[in-house]
Amino acid sequence: MSEKGSDHYKIIFEASPDALFIVNKTGVIQSMNKQAEILFGYAVDELIGKQIEQLIPEESQSVHKNRRAKYGKNPVTRRMGTTTTDFIAIKKGNIQFPVAISLSPATLQDGKEVTIAAIREISHRKANEEKLRNYFEIVNNVHEAIIRLDTDRNILGWNKAAENLFGYTEDEIMAIGIEAIIPINEKERTQNIIEKVLQGAVFKDVEVVRLNKNKKLLELTTSVIPVKSASGEISGIISISSEHSSEKEALIVRKKLADLVRHSSEAIVIYNLEGHILNWNTGATEVFGYSEKEALTMDLEKFLPTGEKEKANQRLNDLKLGKYFKNIEGQRRHKSGKTITITYSVFPMYDELGKVNAVASISRDTTALKKYREQLEEEVRVKTKELNNTIIQLRKSGEELSNFTYAASHDLKSPLRAISHLTTFIQADIKKDISDSSLEYFGIIHSRVARMEQLIDGLILLSSLKIDPNNFEYIDTKKLIDEIIRSMDFKREYEIKTAGIPAAIRFDKRLLKMVFTNLISNGIIHNNNEGLATILIRCEQEEDYTIWHVVDNGPGISNVDCEKIFKIFQTLQNTVQDFNIGLGLSITRKIVEDAGGYIKVSSQPGEGAVFTFAIPRGDVFR
Repeated sequence: MSEKGSDHYKIIFEASPDALFIVNKTGVIQSMNKQAEILFGYAVDELIGKQIEQLIPEESQSVHKNRRAKYGKNPVTRRMGTTTTDFIAIKKGNIQFPVAISLSPATLQDGKEVTIAAIREISHRKANEEKLRNYFEIVNNVHEAIIRLDTDRNILGWNKAAENLFGYTEDEIMAIGIEAIIPINEKERTQNIIEKVLQGAVFKDVEVVRLNKNKKLLELTTSVIPVKSASGEISGIISISSEHSSEKEALIVRKKLADLVRHSSEAIVIYNLEGHILNWNTGATEVFGYSEKEALTMDLEKFLPTGEKEKANQRLNDLKLGKYFKNIEGQRRHKSGKTITITYSVFPMYDELGKVNAVASISRDTTALKKYREQLEEEVRVKTKELNNTIIQLRKSGEELSNFTYAASHDLKSPLRAISHLTTFIQADIKKDISDSSLEYFGIIHSRVARMEQLIDGLILLSSLKIDPNNFEYIDTKKLIDEIIRSMDFKREYEIKTAGIPAAIRFDKRLLKMVFTNLISNGIIHNNNEGLATILIRCEQEEDYTIWHVVDNGPGISNVDCEKIFKIFQTLQNTVQDFNIGLGLSITRKIVEDAGGYIKVSSQPGEGAVFTFAIPRGDVFR
């Protein structure tokens, strides 16, 4: 692809309305566009190099891996799943949401084969589908017979109640037409009603006579209303009918609903588009203090503090357009004169012609809740500030301790050198008269001074160790281990093997060399078994970590000592004390843990030991 073509590709990639991911054959994310960041809530550097399964619920990840492997054998452009299958993804914060996914194989400029996954959130579509299903469920289960006609009086819809009322199935009535249920003496009247409805009129609770399949006359109460298309044109008619007894039952139900609204503990208020209050329940009296009689003489503006009036007027304009608002926090004036905080929802109400003619408000007093929330937020701010101060102090103390250790260790070296030099001078002065026992004592002094210098050097090294990602580089791990092996010189036979070593990992080369040197040396020096000392170094890669195992055939370690060996100046064998100052494993653990990893040992006496350490992979280091 030319440079110009590549630029065009980048523009299209970033401008796509879908979230786009480029994934290699092993499922690792290679690239993603801005829409992917927005949809999933992750920055680019949080996902690049991660497995695509991170964006899938844990219970579905193994299935997805199998499907991804199967797709890799025959990659073609297609939609994932079937038209009836939806997938669930996870955005940052472990939030699940439904998505539609399309896959396309592609080949990059370097010849690598990848898959481009286009992901689109379908929450709104699912919500609309759910609403549509609910609508059909409601229509098919209401007690009223609902019939839908087009402008030519052809039947488009016939619910279960219509089938029960008239005796015809939907297929039967569609085959013979609406005329089958209209008696001869009702035909002219029915035609007039239909013509007026097609001009925009609405007929509500009209008493009509109809025929059922057995030619029995039915006395019904019917409402006939026009159906409008998205452009506002009348595209059909809906007839809602019930027998008179059903209408009475409906009136009883409506009365019960009205009683529930009246006695609800939440404030339910209905006002017209001029803000005049039309309905006021007992919950509103409890929240605002006014009786129903008082409230019905008032306007909404009476309850609005100065800062709320402009917002209320803007919302009223939006409500007139059919918008609604849920769970809004605002302030209102109580009868006592104090300002209270409420959480409320407002909805438009419609007249028979489908026009907004009033507003319903449902609210509750959340003054105490808001005060409590503000107290909690203030406590969180105070505690956060204290925590940040503590962290700063701990960092400062850590730096001071490190500086002190470094300085003290350097200062200790000066008297040690003096002791060593003076001992050498004294030994030289009395060389002719020195006894064998005195010569042995001088040797012990020199040995202890040398050991003390080793301890000081170890402390200096331990205090100066620091993980700095700026020092990270890609390391040829096999070459590094070979270098370590060539530099070792032990007074016994040993063999070092490797398995599963990655081609390269990203880390601080100097520090990684210390880790391997300490663990390999530990496995050989402490191996007091007869025969060949063997070390096996093997590796495995996980999504976030590179995990190493250093296995030896030494005498093993008891459970009691498995944690002890990582402590500073700890060694388990006195026979090697001249060679081991008890700092190697302490240094190793500090390097690994400061890098965000972990180290452990598993062993049983007589069965050797396995040292396992994990360090974050370079591409996801944190």
